[in-house]
Amino acid sequence: ISHCNNSFCLNNGVCQKNLTAETCNCTGTGFHGDRCETDTNECLNGTHGCQGGSLCVNIVGSYYCSC
Repeated sequence: ISHCNNSFCLNNGVCQKNLTAETCNCTGTGFHGDRCETDTNECLNGTHGCQGGSLCVNIVGSYYCSC
């Protein structure tokens, strides 16, 4: 049975199928986890682009910078 045909990956993750498994590529989605189900907190892990003393505010799937 193929999970790639049934919205296996969440939050715009891309299902990738090889000979033995199906996995989700979450790159660029703002989410992580086996099925891209967990929000990535860019503010905590330091992958945000806030500069000049602005405050990073995490939101679901992304973040914003507050001056």
